[in-house]
Amino acid sequence: MVGRLLTSLADWSEQDLHQPGFRPDLSRLALDGNQVVGCVLAGEETPGRIRMNEIGTRRAWRRHGLASSLLTEVMTASAADGQRRATLGVDSDSPTGAVSIYSRAGFEVVSAWTSYRRPLE
Repeated sequence: MVGRLLTSLADWSEQDLHQPGFRPDLSRLALDGNQVVGCVLAGEETPGRIRMNEIGTRRAWRRHGLASSLLTEVMTASAADGQRRATLGVDSDSPTGAVSIYSRAGFEVVSAWTSYRRPLE
């Protein structure tokens, strides 16, 4: 959420887990013991369309296929639930390789936007 700093687990939970449309049954977490190492949190955007709101993999777990596996799990569960389309958003300049992961998973770019910034002295 632009303009709002999430300062606690409660803030994050309120923003991501308690939003209308959140689908915990279609979301997935990857664990190493009791530590979350990857996640895809999904929400129903409109009837028939699921949105992957949060996608993340801890740095040490990247480049092992974890994100791809989680995406596949969510899309398979969503299709079985009757969802017909999946969407997500990503920073196109992300150094994590996210764009190529989503492309390999079959996602296509449908729109792009530019964000500006400048330092304030």
